[in-house]
Amino acid sequence: MILLVKLSVFLEKECSIEWGENNCMKIDEKTGLYGNYDIWHKPFWQTTTFYRISGLLLFISMLLLCYLLIKKYRARRKKKKIPAWQRALQELELLQKNNKIAPVHGKEFYRIVTAILKSYLQERFNSNLCSKTDAEVIASLEKRVDIDPELLQTICTIFKGSVVIKFANERAIQEQIEHDFNQSVMIIKKTMQQEKESN
Repeated sequence: MILLVKLSVFLEKECSIEWGENNCMKIDEKTGLYGNYDIWHKPFWQTTTFYRISGLLLFISMLLLCYLLIKKYRARRKKKKIPAWQRALQELELLQKNNKIAPVHGKEFYRIVTAILKSYLQERFNSNLCSKTDAEVIASLEKRVDIDPELLQTICTIFKGSVVIKFANERAIQEQIEHDFNQSVMIIKKTMQQEKESN
């Protein structure tokens, strides 16, 4: 019993715990804890400093995201469209690199060449030619007055000559294929010059 009395006296003096009415411990208003806790720690992620740093990092990341999206959008807008004549010449060069200029590939050669010419002439003269047959393309081009008659005759020769090979299973002659390939390149280059002069 003497030991308990000494212990309670020691606790009152040394620990300086505040006791309220009815021998209950008082709650510290600042920390919200009972007075027997001498150390109280607030985690870093619950401090205002952490909230400020997190908000700043979030703001910077949003700015960076907006910057990257704007940069990508502008790069897409600045991407230059390849002119029709350049695209057509590239497709014809690819045809030559793939060794399609041979009698063995005659049908495929004329199918590709007429498709390239239709696509190019459609963009060059602003008329719907891709969905037309070869005969309809010739008829449509003959109605135009802004096409050089010599150029029109060359186009007609290629389109009329290709009909026989594409649909009648005729074997193409190597000289005819090379001639029509060179004429196709000449058509594009000749109208390309007219396009540059008109711009």
